Amino acid sequence: MLTTARDPARARTTDIQTSALAAEALRPIGGEFAFLPFAAGIVGTGMLAVPVLAGSAAYAVAESFRWPIAWA
Repeated sequence: MLTTARDPARARTTDIQTSALAAEALRPIGGEFAFLPFAAGIVGTGMLAVPVLAGSAAYAVAESFRWPIAWA
């Protein structure tokens, strides 16, 4: 993490506005295919968020209809 955090500053890429610019800033470390681990991390983060969003949506629907919410 420290190497990744330090590298964009060394490459003088400090104003990162999009995910494409963040992946491009990792090019000095990963070379031409630096976007692959970055993309895998973004997709993995999204996959981890799906159960949380589904659970919170289920609780919101149950509370709006005043259904009993059962704990496992």
